Amino acid sequence: MAKKGEDANTMVKPPQRLMCAAIDFGTTYSGYAFSMKSNQTQIFCPHWKGSNYQSMKTPTCLLLDSNQKFDSFGYVAQDRYAEITGEDQQDSWYYFKNFKMKLHSKKHPMKRGTKLMEEGGKSLPAMKVFSTSIRYLKEEFEKEKKKQGKKVHDEEITWVLTVPAIWDEEAKQFMRVAAEEAGIPSDQLVIALEPEAASVYAKDVNVKREQTEDEQLILSPYDPGTKFMVVDLGGGTVDITVREVMKDRTLKELYAACGNAKGGNTVNKDMLEFLTQIIGDDIMKEFKMTQKAGYFDLEKEIETKKRAPEAQDQKIPIILPGTLLDLYSTKKGCDLEKCEKLQKDFKKTVSLKHARLKVDLQHFPLFFKKSVDSILRNIREILSQDFASGLKDVIIVGGYADCPTIRRAIESVFEEVSFVIPHEAGLAVLKGAVLYGHNPNVVSARMCRYTYGTEVHRYFLDGKDDESKKKVIDGVPYCTQVFNKLAEIGQTFGVGSKVVTEVYPIRPDLIKMPVKLYKSTEKNPHFVTDKGSTYMGQIVVDMPDTTKGMERCVKVYLKFGETELKLEAIDQSTGTEATVSLDLLS
Repeated sequence: MAKKGEDANTMVKPPQRLMCAAIDFGTTYSGYAFSMKSNQTQIFCPHWKGSNYQSMKTPTCLLLDSNQKFDSFGYVAQDRYAEITGEDQQDSWYYFKNFKMKLHSKKHPMKRGTKLMEEGGKSLPAMKVFSTSIRYLKEEFEKEKKKQGKKVHDEEITWVLTVPAIWDEEAKQFMRVAAEEAGIPSDQLVIALEPEAASVYAKDVNVKREQTEDEQLILSPYDPGTKFMVVDLGGGTVDITVREVMKDRTLKELYAACGNAKGGNTVNKDMLEFLTQIIGDDIMKEFKMTQKAGYFDLEKEIETKKRAPEAQDQKIPIILPGTLLDLYSTKKGCDLEKCEKLQKDFKKTVSLKHARLKVDLQHFPLFFKKSVDSILRNIREILSQDFASGLKDVIIVGGYADCPTIRRAIESVFEEVSFVIPHEAGLAVLKGAVLYGHNPNVVSARMCRYTYGTEVHRYFLDGKDDESKKKVIDGVPYCTQVFNKLAEIGQTFGVGSKVVTEVYPIRPDLIKMPVKLYKSTEKNPHFVTDKGSTYMGQIVVDMPDTTKGMERCVKVYLKFGETELKLEAIDQSTGTEATVSLDLLS
């Protein structure tokens, strides 16, 4: 059984550590950054190098050997796997890429036993894949820290791990457990929401446009009272949030983060599907399985063209790998360039000469349509709300923000607001995460994305309650499956806010009290079986002292103002803190 109430808001006192290191674990690219507490804004981000590429982040690709041991990550893994496939040795290796989006599955949420399939069709536990990847980035940071002569002990570091704001609590807990298995202590780990980290970056790092007396354009931090939107365009997800700068220069969330899974990879997928229509599904499948190096080159070419600036002529050239054209020639008995179907079906759209497939400039934006339409729909919906009145800027960040086509598409629709793309937009989340780790209280208030509650029994009301909910326990009739609301969707909670629920045993000899936690898309659900309600997991409260039987009470405090759902418990009979755990992954 349970009762509820709400505590006063209290700000969380951030730990006083000497350094903050952040890991931005992305769908397509990942990286780390760090800075000292004494000089927070001097943030170091390494350069990552591949065989033909260099960037501020590295591809989220993991390669394990035949014994499932770590071999390489990022550009190195990409290049190594291309060599291995060229020697036809890939069957004994494990190569994973773009696996982060598995955590966003609504139908199949990540659990401890979930497995991921690698490129060759073999499976390994998802926890091993994620934790191994995080461990690699952690070890790279440690090498760089030592190289720079930073004499900071492990316990003096705050770690930040970024996650999309649209992720559910289960996915956040999965990432926390994976980070712990990678060697990051849980009490030193902070989970940061990606658009929120970008908001922290935007608040202070020169995004407000002003003119000096001599009419020169300069950039400066936002003033208190400024409302701004952050659109975080990632490879897998698009996250949108609206913030207001408060008088103490903290950030208040005005709109619970929303978004979708229509990030930059949606464009890559549509471009690849277009090429598959031209080449043929059977040939493209065989090409992917037998010519890994060539297939990777094709993926890189698509990514490059997606980010390409304005074309100088009327067609966008896409260089097709020679191995793909050779395979087509072998299978079809003719050159693709001379294929009648190409001339007939695509003559108004594409042309092919010397392995360069030129796509008509008018057709190119169609590859972005699904992503653009989804993003514009979200932005338009937010700008129509009352809280958006006076909103100053829309700040576009994330790796996908480097794409001129997506920027033009957004800017051309909304004339009533200014669009700002900060310098190094692709690093805004990573650098903002470092700043956030130094001062988590920079975000002072957040909104609930769901209504949260626990499942409880209460006394049955004859004539009012549904008989199907009636259960008699020790001669007492109870109404079961009642939704005990603790927090409401859209409700704002300050950092450190607590909601309390009192837990009583329903049997005198009970020593472990499981409390089932639910969320709902409705404001006032009555039962946990109502439409829109979803079981999340359970809180397990230890109540080892049975001397008071059913008169025992443990107060469980749930914190809703954090990036994660956190809790603590106090045994009222002894005054001591009870052992309590939140299990969302079983």
